Amino acid sequence: MTSQTQKKDNVVLVPKHDLSPEALKIIAEKYKAIRLAGLQSDPDAFGSSYAREIQFTEQTWVDRVLNPLGMLFIALQEDETSPVTDDNNNNDDTVGRLLNNTWLGQAIIIGPIRFPTGDGEDAARAKEVPWELLNVDLLEAAKVDIPPGSRVVYTLVGMYVRPEGRRAANGQRLAEKAVRAVQEDCRRRGVSGLVFLLAAKGNEGAKRLYERVGFVARGKTVVFGEEELWMLEMEVEGLSE
Repeated sequence: MTSQTQKKDNVVLVPKHDLSPEALKIIAEKYKAIRLAGLQSDPDAFGSSYAREIQFTEQTWVDRVLNPLGMLFIALQEDETSPVTDDNNNNDDTVGRLLNNTWLGQAIIIGPIRFPTGDGEDAARAKEVPWELLNVDLLEAAKVDIPPGSRVVYTLVGMYVRPEGRRAANGQRLAEKAVRAVQEDCRRRGVSGLVFLLAAKGNEGAKRLYERVGFVARGKTVVFGEEELWMLEMEVEGLSE
């Protein structure tokens, strides 16, 4: 393994395995802090509220970090140049970076959930409103076997960048890293998929960001309650070896 001084990718995937109790506690606390900050500063960007989540127990935040169908990505505030290794999967290095640096932003991928097979009504509805497939017990869904060749769905949620981390491409890097992780997961499983997200109709900046990454907005918005949202989606095939 070699090390060198170079510009470092500041977006990391939070590991869920081989974490010490102390490290897991700190990561859960940091996740709680940035999630609540987002709910306070940009309440319309989330499908939840500060009033609801401030009541969560510490165990709830730990469970969210360890969600078996979740991938939590964090944009870190780091020096542009720092010693790095050529091992991008070094768990100790990743945990150290998460513990010792300020968290500037976050994004979460939830999935995969298998699409209904065939050409029946369930399959047609899932194609039209894929978010309904995510209305399941994620712990139970994680136990369901997904055969190679299946079609699956993922969703990108919880995107938030603190004000001090904006206008520095942190949001775009978070989205790009999340999409690449979906591609890698599809390759590993031997499946194809759809990754989608919902963005407020009035948030043109967010819509443009996702379009730069490769998402495409459907021709019409969808309505949740009283809120009008864009649905942006991307077809995903597994990366080549």
